[in-house]
Amino acid sequence: MEQSCHLNQVIPPDILYHGTCAVCAEDVAKNGLISEIAYNVHLAADEKVAEKFAYRSSLRYGQKPVIYDIDCKQMLMDGFVFYQHPGIEHAYITNVVPSSYLTRLT
Repeated sequence: MEQSCHLNQVIPPDILYHGTCAVCAEDVAKNGLISEIAYNVHLAADEKVAEKFAYRSSLRYGQKPVIYDIDCKQMLMDGFVFYQHPGIEHAYITNVVPSSYLTRLT
């Protein structure tokens, strides 16, 4: 897997969260979380933080927010790499999250 530049590789909590909007949910179910803008998928250690991101995204698209939990423990065992987000405490980055590691919470 491609390594992100200038980021510290870390072992994240067993579960992280990602928030998005309902219009993206079908694509996420098929393809997982894939960054199209910043080359990284951003994940939160706190479900409430993910809810804030989902709410912002849902306002942009006029859709309901959607929250996923990510099985980071299994991802690590399967060879995925995580990084600490620079400057944002309890935020993590990875290159991709396949849908098999996601559970939709809302």
